[in-house]
Amino acid sequence: MEDGILILFLLLALGSFVVSLLQFLQIGPPLNNAYIYTPKADRDKLNLKPIYIQTGTVFTLLAFEFLFLAGTVYYPGKISRNVSLVFTTVIAVYAIGSDIYMGRKKQ
Repeated sequence: MEDGILILFLLLALGSFVVSLLQFLQIGPPLNNAYIYTPKADRDKLNLKPIYIQTGTVFTLLAFEFLFLAGTVYYPGKISRNVSLVFTTVIAVYAIGSDIYMGRKKQ
C-alpha cells in the first residue's frame, strides 16, 4: 500500500514539474483564472508573461509539496504532517495573493 501511495505522489510531482516547465517556457495556454475567465475577444490584449510566471511558480511549489509528501510515506510523523500543512498554506496564500496583486495591477 505504501508503495502505491509513494508512486502516486511521485507521479503527481513529475506531472507538476512538467506543467511548470511548460508554463515557464510559455508553451500552451496558461492554466490560470486570469486567462480562463477572460472573454476570448480580450485574451489577445492580455500580457501573458506574468500569468505564465505565476502559474509556473505555483506548479513548481506543488511539485515540491508532492515530493515532500512522498518522503512522508516512509517517514511519517507529526512534524512532517505539520510542515506539509504549513507548506500547503503558503502555496495557497501565494496563489491567491499573487492573483489578487495581478488583478489590481491590471486595473
